[in-house]
Amino acid sequence: MRVLMCDDNKNFLLMITDMVKKYAEVYNAEVIGFFNGSDLMEYCKRHTFEIVYLDIEVGKNNGIDMAKI
Repeated sequence: MRVLMCDDNKNFLLMITDMVKKYAEVYNAEVIGFFNGSDLMEYCKRHTFEIVYLDIEVGKNNGIDMAKI
């Protein structure tokens, strides 16, 4: 299982990613964090994933619009 997390607040992203990683070990899940929506969208074009956490406002991108793609 792969969990993707995207937030432009680097401190918050690191904190929440670390929290999720603690639980992810139980499920053998990989957790990957992104600081901007562009990097996340490029990653999604080449990889599969099961869960995505998106900030509503991610720099120039909008998390709600990105989820629709």
